[in-house]
Amino acid sequence: MLKRVLICLSVALSLVSVAAADAQQPKRPRVGLLLQGTSASLRSRLDGFQQGLRERGYTEGKNITLEHRFDDDREERLPALAAELVRLRVDIIVAAATPAIVALKHATQTIPIVFVHSADPVALGLVASRARPGGNITGLSSASPDYSGKQLELLKEAVPKVGRIAILWNAANPGTAIAYREMQEAVRALKLSLLSLEVRQSEDLTRAFEDLPRQRGTGIVTLLDPLVISQRERVVTLVSESGLPAIYPQKEF
Repeated sequence: MLKRVLICLSVALSLVSVAAADAQQPKRPRVGLLLQGTSASLRSRLDGFQQGLRERGYTEGKNITLEHRFDDDREERLPALAAELVRLRVDIIVAAATPAIVALKHATQTIPIVFVHSADPVALGLVASRARPGGNITGLSSASPDYSGKQLELLKEAVPKVGRIAILWNAANPGTAIAYREMQEAVRALKLSLLSLEVRQSEDLTRAFEDLPRQRGTGIVTLLDPLVISQRERVVTLVSESGLPAIYPQKEF
């Protein structure tokens, strides 16, 4: 996924360079990054992103400027951070997930936006269609009708006695809400029972697991979300303390 995002970004940066050359004005491209989480929790991903840029000939501080903005696990900060990047007149903005993309969509209709992950950009009104996004937004979607079912099948294969699925999800993220509905359908299709572990901020995690019944036959599914990724060490600890089997959306867990 990162490789494809870097390809999109490289094409956009090439267009910026061509425009600067046509104007006969040497220009160092400025790339804004609107990220959900803390700088510490996203360090490994940022390192990978910068390494990918270097492999494509872009080195921060030399021929490209990166403007990082983190919401520090507070989604309510995203509109102000998006507006700040627009005021800086960056050439292109990279957004990590749905809430950040939505904030940027409201902030600008002219600066190109490349998103790393979105549950269903068409259903969310971010783009006109997958084939022809239109507007100033493009990127990668994780939407897959079969993904939820595959997760549950893997969990059932590993722990055949699982009969109840507890889903950890961020209800404040519209993209995760779509993924939750898809998971509900997959749970019903497999004739399993469902328990919602709904969170909206990091402080909700402990309460969600306190309410989780420690009953045999319960398995935990964690849906992909910036808040959950940022708090992944805490999530893994809480799951471990529960003693229940779990499946995670990415290898970082």
